[in-house]
Amino acid sequence: MFKHDTIRNLTRTLAAALCMLLVCVATARAATVELKDGSVLEGRIDREGDDFIYLVIKVGAIESSQLILKSNIKSITRDEAGAAADGSPKKDPAAATDGADGAVRVAFITLGEGGNKDMVGPFVNAGRLKAAVDLLEDDKPDIVVLQIKSGGGYVNEVEPLSDAIHDYIKPKYTVVAWIDSAISAAAMTGLTCENIYFMSKGNFGAATAFSGGAGGAKAVEGEFLEQLFYLMEKISARGGYNPLIMRSMQVEQELSADIDSNGVVTWRPDSLGRYLVNPKGKILTFNAQNATQLKFADGVADTKDELVRLIVGDQEWIEVGQDASEFAVKTRDETFRAELEIASIFQKLQIAEEARDWAKARRYLSDLKSWARRAPVWTEYNAKGAFPALNDEFFRQADEQLRKALQEDAERQRQQDNRR
Repeated sequence: MFKHDTIRNLTRTLAAALCMLLVCVATARAATVELKDGSVLEGRIDREGDDFIYLVIKVGAIESSQLILKSNIKSITRDEAGAAADGSPKKDPAAATDGADGAVRVAFITLGEGGNKDMVGPFVNAGRLKAAVDLLEDDKPDIVVLQIKSGGGYVNEVEPLSDAIHDYIKPKYTVVAWIDSAISAAAMTGLTCENIYFMSKGNFGAATAFSGGAGGAKAVEGEFLEQLFYLMEKISARGGYNPLIMRSMQVEQELSADIDSNGVVTWRPDSLGRYLVNPKGKILTFNAQNATQLKFADGVADTKDELVRLIVGDQEWIEVGQDASEFAVKTRDETFRAELEIASIFQKLQIAEEARDWAKARRYLSDLKSWARRAPVWTEYNAKGAFPALNDEFFRQADEQLRKALQEDAERQRQQDNRR
């Protein structure tokens, strides 16, 4: 069952669907796409967003559609003849949707995938989530499932992600969070969703924020912690959760609960409730068992079919939104490959600087500038200590350091020449 009556009417009758049936229009223009690696592709652009295009390429009688990120594109040459004479796009009969199948339409978008591709910020962020959701427009899903598997990351991305879910996705679709693992910033983000389901081995929390420094990472405190408290009260309200839950995941807050005969849960900031949820001196993490027992989660499912059955019962359902799902995976892959390349170049830059090989250092610095343009997410975030954020300030300092080093070597050489 969905909380707060947020579930829409997911049953489509044939008569209603036929009344709403529209002919979809697709813009398909011939184009030549030159990639930054030097390769050139010819085809027609079937779909385009701010960060991507879908290019349909024909080989013989076989057509295939390729998702290409604009960060990898050097140039696009378009053939405007693909448009109709009046300036409107040609109609593509294959783009028409039936919409009369009566099935509940469900899309799945992954937020992280564990391993090295799960950090909130570089791999999971509001911009990419909204770009993925944009791809759902033609699929017209009834439900969008956000499958979360992330060990957390940058807390400054939590509010933009929550805003994207609450203000951009919820007005269009019913949103469900499906928890594999949601820690720290990922848990904070997940609270935006009124409807949360767990996998059987799922975990949610803890959500203690840390800051780095000379003495190593330590839990944040003071004004910044108060700001996080306020933010999480706001996000908890968006999802309809008592703010004490997240507070107990952020700091050592006692938490207990009572459940009345109607199943209504009352949360207490002490240990006096019937159910001790978080004892003194501990940080709360939910598992599937206590999350469902305390009505935090609506159910437990390990497969897509199990999940959707919990939501819609015996109604027929179909999965849609494969393009959005593919986009989420591909952008993380691209970001990970960029991270590895940048880390390798940064290491070479450091070696060159230690050897005072300024010609190589200059070349590696130029390579880093190229990657900053190709993978702009790494201008905002560092890579777990492998390299700093490649922002303007980093390059300003690096250029200045290189300039001074060249001057020092030139002066040293001049003094040596004078001694001869």
